[in-house]
Amino acid sequence: MSRSERRATLLLSVLIFLVIIVRFAAPARKVPLEYFTLSVNSLLPADSSDSARREDQSIEPGQPGKNFKTSQGVGSGKAMIDLNLADSVELVRLPGIGPVLASRIIKYRNFLGGFVSTSQLGEVYGITDSLCRKLLPVLTADTSAVRKIFINIPGFDRSLRHPYISKDEADAITELRGSGYIFKSVNDLVDKNIFSREKARKLKYYIDFSEGF
Repeated sequence: MSRSERRATLLLSVLIFLVIIVRFAAPARKVPLEYFTLSVNSLLPADSSDSARREDQSIEPGQPGKNFKTSQGVGSGKAMIDLNLADSVELVRLPGIGPVLASRIIKYRNFLGGFVSTSQLGEVYGITDSLCRKLLPVLTADTSAVRKIFINIPGFDRSLRHPYISKDEADAITELRGSGYIFKSVNDLVDKNIFSREKARKLKYYIDFSEGF
């Protein structure tokens, strides 16, 4: 080997030695583990996080900040609405009730003489069965406000205008009253073949059998 070759080999050996020394002498840089791993939550949909799962738990009535709903879909804790006392302003606060339906409810209430049962709301034109069921939990009816039909009072013809009494039935009642007949109970109306038993059950809350005011 020539002198120049020996010099080149020596220089190369020195360089390799220096590289080795620098490599092992310099502190190794640690890369944070999170640079190489993904959070499990980052791979899940937004609503799969712990907070979303907590929101999906059963909501108990009475929890502050929660709107607990009944099976009919109306929030509990709401003030009850009396069908016999509420005005249109109160009625339109009910879900699904606008000014038109509120007006119909009041007109039908006046026509009936008042509601004796909240289920009678379903008799109002435009109130669907589903809407009626939804509203029933927040409705009440004060029956003391119901106006009675004084069936034994001569000349008192309110029965002619009641939605449960047809004109033929009203004429039959008027005819019997004119002959001096005194009705004692709804059973008399059934026995005289004026009302069916089903209709008598509906009307018993509206008829007063007193013989005078």
